[in-house]
Parts: sequence; structure tokens; C-alpha cells
Amino acid sequence: MGWLWVGLGAAGVAVGLGLARRREAAWALLVAVLATAGATNQLVRGLVDDDFSLRYVADFSRRHASTSYRVAALWGGMAGSLLFFATVAGIVGVVATWAMRRQERAQHVVVVVVGGLLAALLGLVLGLANPFERLDLAPVDGNGMPPILEHPAMLYHPPLLYLGLATLTGPFALTVAGLLGWIQDDAWPRLVRRWLLVPWALLGVGMVAGAHWAYVELGWGGYWAWDPVENTALLPWLAVTLALHAGIRDPKGRTQAAFTSGAFLLALTGTMLTRSGAVPSVHAFAEDTGIGRALAALVAVAAVGVVALFVATRGPRRPPADGRVRRLLLGQLTIGGAILAIVFIGTIAPLWADLTGAEDRAIEGHYFASFVGPLAVVGLALLALVPVALKLSDNYIPAAVGAIGGAGIVTAAGGHARLPQLILAAAAGAALASAAVGAARARGRIGPQLAHAGLGLLVLGIAGTATGETQELSMHSGDEVVVLGQTVRYRGVQVEGTDAVVADVEVSGTDRKPSLVAYPELRQVLAETTLVSTPWRDVQVGLVDAADSGTAVMRVSVHPLQIWVWWGGLLIVIGGAVSAVRARRGTTAAPRSLPEASPAAPSDRHPAPV
Repeated sequence: MGWLWVGLGAAGVAVGLGLARRREAAWALLVAVLATAGATNQLVRGLVDDDFSLRYVADFSRRHASTSYRVAALWGGMAGSLLFFATVAGIVGVVATWAMRRQERAQHVVVVVVGGLLAALLGLVLGLANPFERLDLAPVDGNGMPPILEHPAMLYHPPLLYLGLATLTGPFALTVAGLLGWIQDDAWPRLVRRWLLVPWALLGVGMVAGAHWAYVELGWGGYWAWDPVENTALLPWLAVTLALHAGIRDPKGRTQAAFTSGAFLLALTGTMLTRSGAVPSVHAFAEDTGIGRALAALVAVAAVGVVALFVATRGPRRPPADGRVRRLLLGQLTIGGAILAIVFIGTIAPLWADLTGAEDRAIEGHYFASFVGPLAVVGLALLALVPVALKLSDNYIPAAVGAIGGAGIVTAAGGHARLPQLILAAAAGAALASAAVGAARARGRIGPQLAHAGLGLLVLGIAGTATGETQELSMHSGDEVVVLGQTVRYRGVQVEGTDAVVADVEVSGTDRKPSLVAYPELRQVLAETTLVSTPWRDVQVGLVDAADSGTAVMRVSVHPLQIWVWWGGLLIVIGGAVSAVRARRGTTAAPRSLPEASPAAPSDRHPAPV
């Protein structure tokens, strides 16, 4: 615990020295981060060495768990996850400080922002969520994580999201320095955009990994439930996406700065919501109102500071010329902002219900789908027009062919395709085809086009899965059922050992064995689903219940084009990674000007979005 106190003290000193504009501020921040990392290392050692005298180790680790899952317990509980978040945010801050080493005033701003955040998080850990609290009598073994968390995805999904959220600290600190005018380079918005690509890619791959984990493990027939924990990753990602596209509308960077600041505040807000019990979630962290209030106070202070900064740095500016691309981009930003607002309102709505005493606090998924779906269609249609406006495509034929192809693919996939799914598929196909043409003619700017193509592919997969079907039915040995043309034959059940009941089924000619596995020490029974996946459709079978007579309750789900969702998500991330690498090499330092609908002065022309 001594490491935590050293880190807290050094972070406070770093903030003071940063405000005084002393060169030693960066060294004080480095000491604070090293001390925080030392505390994290100490907790990891306690988890690996089975030090059950630590309450945190006793609560989230167990002796017979593998070493990797004992390490994963670091982010499996509230105190450990906050400490891990603080460590990553501090490391990112040190990197940003080093990057600004030749611009002292900007470096001091970064130190103050990162040092203040680090001090707040360490104070919260010490005061309300200390992972080094010791037990008077150490147990022989620990409780361990729930069995469903002992999955390979636990080793990479949460860390990816934490890295994505924590790395927002760097671009936010640079944005503050840029708004204050303390970054000498006039192109500081482009610098921030390069930094934003990192959390954007990390959050993207983290969300895809989490959706895939839920899909293959839970067996509830879906991959995204609009749960508050899921939304707390989606909201910052949406804000960063808007920030990456905002520079073309506002070359001075204020619009981009607003979205970047919003992404940082949304990351803090999500941290508060998932730990306070303020919103119902199926996989939130342990609830603690004290921690929730402290985090809410941190969010409020940060929000007030951001608003004050924007008011203080407000100045007259001439609006940019409004060419075809800029009009399309304005439409995209408007649609994206509307989607962001809808998801945010739906996520925090339970807070209002709680304050007013309403009984039903949860917001169902159909609320999000009903509003986001139509907006997504419009946004994809605008996205399909961008290569045309950029003159990367000669005419509208690729978009039209893509629209027809998208609707045709969803129809041919064999699901229950209705008009809304066909419209969504047509818009996604148009965006995908248009992005493919743009990538072929982009002359080196392939990263954004890959990301746009990935978005079209992902949404096309979503449209396909929406036409799927799930049936839950009782079956006797020898029975078979046909779901969307896929035959599932049930052969019976058998008991393996004392803890597992395994069903023997045949899915479209392949043998599969869904099961129910009991964990006596945890008094839980969990279903292990089985999956047959092809590029055209997925068939997922789960064993819900089984009787001694051989009767079993099975859940059979068929998802057309499911794998296209994963392909699209990964292609989005690849596009972001390509853009980040090219930006690092300086290839985006001087992008070409965009064509205008009408002649404009050279000063009215602005670089294309990253």
C-alpha cells in the first residue's frame, strides 16, 4: 500500500509543479506512474502467489485457477480494475509528456491533466476501494471469479477496453494544450487525430472481442444487448469516430476538440455508471454508492473544466466553405451525433427513473434499435456518396450495384427478411461497394476506405442476423427439428463424471455436444453451447435442461451472415491501424485538398479527414 501513497503524493507534486511551469513536473509525474505501476505489480504478485490474506485476492482468485486467470483477476473486481485503469492512463500520460518535451508549456498542461486524473483515481482507490486491505484470518482458498469469466476472452477483452478508455487521456490532454494555444504547431488538430486513432482501434477490437465472447459463450442468440457496460465502450468510440471526421468542417479544431473532450468525459461517466449500481447491468462491477458518488464528482469537475476551457478560448472564426464533401460530412456528423445522443440518453435514463421513483429502470434493446436503425440507413447512404463527391468514383453505379447486391444477399441468406432489414442491407451494400471503389483509387489513403468498407460489411451482417430465428423446444431421443432449413437431430444425453450432462446432437451432418456443467464449489450450473459456423450462416445449439428419461430442452438458433459481423468489425480495426501507421510515418501530414462544389480561395480549402 506504500506504493499507492507514494504515487498519490508524487501526482500531487506533479500537478503543483506543472501549474508553476517547472521542468521537474514531468519527472514527478514519472515517479507517480512508476509508483502506481509498482502497486499494480504488487497486487499481481499477490494474485499469482495466492496471498489470500489480501481481501481482494480472496474475493477474486482461487488456488486451482490457472496463472493466467489469476492475473486476469486484476481487472475482475472493482479495486483492481480502477488501479489498472490508473496505471494505463498514467503510462499514456508519460508518453504524451515525452512527445511534448520540446514544447514546455504544452508539456506542463499534459502533466497537470494527467497528474490530476491520476491523483483522483489513486485517492479513490486508497479511500474507498483499497485492494491491499488485509483479513484478520486468511482463508485456505479464495472465491475465484464466476466460471463464465474463466474464458480465454477474459484475458484480452477487458484489457483492450481499459487500454482504449485510458489512452483517451493523451489526446484529451493535447486538446487542452491546443485550445490554450500552447502547442506551437498550427496543425495541432492533426496531431490529436493521430493520437485518437489508437483508442479508436483499441475500443473497436475490444468491442468486437466482447461481442464474440457473449455470442459463443452465453448462447442467448445474440452478440449485443445494449447493456450499459457495452454502451460505455460504444459511446466513447462513437465520439472518437466523430472527432476523427470533424477536422474537415472546422480546421481550427474546435469541433474535433469538443468530440475528443466528450469521449474522455464519456469514458469517465461509463466508469462511474458501471461501478455505482446507478444503472442495471447483467455484468457490471460490484456496486458501491460511495465510489459512484466520488466518480460522479470527478466527472462533474472535469465537465465544468471543459466547458470553462471552451468559453475562455472562444473567439471569432469564419465558417469554412461548404463544398459537396463538406455538406456530406456535415450530414454524417449530424447523424452520428444523433446516434450518440440516443445511446447516451438510453444508457443514463435509469438514473432519471431512479430519481423519480419509477419501478421499471431498464431500457430495452428495441428502444435503441428503433431509433438507431433508421439513422444508420441515412448515415450509410451519405457514406456511399463520399467517394462520388471526392471524384474517386465516376458515377453512382457502384453504389447502386452494391445496394441491389446487399438486399439480394440478405434475401438469399434464407432468413425471414422484411423490408427494414432489406433497406438496411441495401444501404450497407452501397457503402461497402462505394468504399471498395474508393480504396482502389485512393492513391495511398486506403486506411479510411478500409474502415468504411468494414462498417458496410458489419452492418450487412447485422441485417442478415436480424432475419434469423431462435426456437426453444423439448425433444426426445431420435427427434429432429428444422430451423430455417437447418436440421438438428437429438440422439440423447449422457452424464460425464459427476458435474456435466452432455447432449449428443447432429447439426447439418456434423456431430456436436452441447452440455450443462455444474460447479459445486460455486453452486452454479452453466450451459456450454455448440456452434457450426459457415460464411453463409451460423447454427448454435444450447442445452437448457435435461431429464433422467432422456428428454431435453434445447435452444436452437440460426443466424444468417453472422460471421460477416466479425469480418466487418476486424476490417474496421485494420483500417484504423493502417491509418495510425501511415500517420506515424508522416504520410498524412499534408493530405491533398478536397474538391469544392464551387471555386474557393486557397485559404478555404482544408485537408481531407484522417
